[in-house]
Amino acid sequence: MGFVDLINVKKYYGRENPIPAVIDFNLSVEKGEFVTLLGPSGCGKTTTLRMIAGFETVTMGKILIDGVDVTYLPPNKRNVGMVFQSYALFPNMNVFENIAFGLRVKKKSETEIKKRVEEMLNLIHMQEFAMRYPHQLSGGQQQRVALARALAVYPEVLLLDEPLSALDAKIRVELRSEIRAIQQKLNITTIYVTHDQEEALTMSDRVVVMNKGMIEQVGTPQEIYNNPKTHFVASFVGTLNFINTKVVDKNKGILEVAGQKFDIGRPLSEFAHEIITVAIRPERFKIIPDENSTNSLEGTVSKVTFMGAIVRIKVKLGDSVVSCDTFNNPSLELPEIGDKIKIYFSKEDLLILSA
Repeated sequence: MGFVDLINVKKYYGRENPIPAVIDFNLSVEKGEFVTLLGPSGCGKTTTLRMIAGFETVTMGKILIDGVDVTYLPPNKRNVGMVFQSYALFPNMNVFENIAFGLRVKKKSETEIKKRVEEMLNLIHMQEFAMRYPHQLSGGQQQRVALARALAVYPEVLLLDEPLSALDAKIRVELRSEIRAIQQKLNITTIYVTHDQEEALTMSDRVVVMNKGMIEQVGTPQEIYNNPKTHFVASFVGTLNFINTKVVDKNKGILEVAGQKFDIGRPLSEFAHEIITVAIRPERFKIIPDENSTNSLEGTVSKVTFMGAIVRIKVKLGDSVVSCDTFNNPSLELPEIGDKIKIYFSKEDLLILSA
């Protein structure tokens, strides 16, 4: 048992022809852990978060917080803090009063309210903005206030529903670092929802990848990125090259693409088909071989894209086109469109996703 447990949770909408939104969701979150629900729009991640908060009813299953069954408790009985995508600040209240709102609902004394609000203002570094109103704040400042308001009431669990999606890129990067630092400082159990894979990978202890209401994979950011368990996870998290290959020798693990053979380093006896899909990250390809380069393929350069620190080279291999990322180095002579080029890779870099 964890600190937050979802056990066989299901959510359906409608009575006559119920539509599944969340299917057989099982997850255990440890105390102080930062877990992110990651997936495309409509995959059920926000519905799951709202069921934990009590804003959506559970069709079947249980939700436990610190061992207590809260499945059918109203939101105000669950001791969770929620930060919404739209901030949801009260426009007629200044920053101080917004942060103090939950404490006033709980009928705390004015002395306690003042002390706690000042603690929250210090935490989000907005002491000088206490008397300002939401319309006088930037989007990033409003989101900091929303976070402080959620934390002010000493919640056991912090829930965040795509809190950075409305902000520009630079502010998003700054705020996600701040949110993670605050979470670690308070050691508060946190469940975060996003469709942004970079947010999920940089902020989380564990990532839950969802698709069509179901969990595809749960793991650390490194596990999710380096060892995707399904085709969906592989394609959704990061960039992957998918290559359809012909099996030449199942026992030795020899494949072929565009008439060129390469070794994957293990037998393929469990695969029934003669065509299998392998995948490799663009950064795993090399245009200059190193000591780990056990395989190579020759193709034709179809595109070269400058991306700042990275240069992405697209290489045509028969019917497939793969991307190869290399660091931008002024001394490196880049190929041109139409050039023949060899790309090198290690057999350990290959993922076999389907047969």
